[in-house]
Amino acid sequence: MTLSVSFFIIVNTDDPSCFHIEATTMDYRLRFSAMKSSHIRRYGEQPPIRICSKLSPLPDDTHLSNLDTVFKSNYTYYLLEKKTFENVESVRKYRTQLIEERSHLHCEKADKYTVTFTFQV
Repeated sequence: MTLSVSFFIIVNTDDPSCFHIEATTMDYRLRFSAMKSSHIRRYGEQPPIRICSKLSPLPDDTHLSNLDTVFKSNYTYYLLEKKTFENVESVRKYRTQLIEERSHLHCEKADKYTVTFTFQV
């Protein structure tokens, strides 16, 4: 049995070191939409403005998962790659490898403050 898997990333546009990489066998755009809908049902829409220091995060962000933290920011998502695998374990290992590679790219960058504006119509 072979698995055709899409790997996509959801990344904070203000802080590229804050990201989430997902692996899915379904269309990645549908998977992203389902993830976003789930987040909105749990936490509601984003606040219109946030100012936080990376040294002292906002208290309501301390209990959030990495994915929910990204969804509360200005974010974008895009397909990283599609690959075929023999089993689920090799998919997990490759996803972990992508996360580690991405983490090493941004480990040295650290802004002190992030200002995020979200316009709601």
